[in-house]
Amino acid sequence: MSLNSITKVNPSHSVDISPGIGEVTSLNDIMKESLATTTADINAEKRNITKMMSPENLADPAAIGLIQKSMLIYSNTVAFIGTAARKIVATAETLLRSS
Repeated sequence: MSLNSITKVNPSHSVDISPGIGEVTSLNDIMKESLATTTADINAEKRNITKMMSPENLADPAAIGLIQKSMLIYSNTVAFIGTAARKIVATAETLLRSS
């Protein structure tokens, strides 16, 4: 696997948080929408991984490689969301304490 295939940005997993023209959006709304979209994507990815775990795929080395890659992306995404959620809560707590 080349380094380029690992480091390229996947637009289906990217989130555009910029509001539309003339639209006012709060940071809270942006975070809620981003987390909701990402959660839906994670659930879809989990269903896809579960579907790929059929006995005939587990006997195919190429399919096993795809399953491992999908599981890696899924695991990293879940870990990122957990870290982001903790950071958001910590930032909110800090802001509340300082006000």
